[in-house]
Amino acid sequence: MKLTDLQRGLLEAAAAHPDGLVLPPADMAPAIRTMTARRLSAAGLAGAAPLHEADPAAWHKDGTGLRITLAGREALKPDAAPEAPAAQEGAKPARRRKAAEAAPPDQEGAPAAPEAPPDAAPAIGRPAGKPIITGKAMMEAAAKGTLPAPPDFSAETHKRFRKRLAELVALVEAGDLEGLRAAVINPISSSPKALDRYRNAAMAALEAQAAAAKA
Repeated sequence: MKLTDLQRGLLEAAAAHPDGLVLPPADMAPAIRTMTARRLSAAGLAGAAPLHEADPAAWHKDGTGLRITLAGREALKPDAAPEAPAAQEGAKPARRRKAAEAAPPDQEGAPAAPEAPPDAAPAIGRPAGKPIITGKAMMEAAAKGTLPAPPDFSAETHKRFRKRLAELVALVEAGDLEGLRAAVINPISSSPKALDRYRNAAMAALEAQAAAAKA
């Protein structure tokens, strides 16, 4: 299954924990906390672990915690096969020149045309391999009830905003419009601006879905 950023972060931390415990973020809202625990358990990614009621690792008031399962550890493994070894990719320039000289020229003896430049780096909010989605296009899709993709915060410059993104993703998955409206975002730089665009588009999509359900 495809993990959300929040689920992946929790499971990765649990995999590194000496007891395999899935630790709930201290500032996670109760509703999101309950929903997250339920989804991890329902997917078989984590199982119940009896703890003390006052234990900060407990997800429920009765002291029940969560422990990562074998399925949870398997879900962390990359789905795609590994790429060619770096030794092959990093072949010496001399070898590359020989390979280029041995390659046959294009028809009529013309030199091979230069390769097209690679696509621009993925825009924020664009899944890998998908066309660039502008803010306008995102809002147009949201008006039709299509939830936006979360922004790509894999770059190191976004590191300190990843937790905030995970919280927004959890609110979107829960359909919590009130929680999204109450979320405080100060869009003064690229990362919070991306969060604000995502939050606004998600709210528009959820409102459109609610309107369609009433129609």
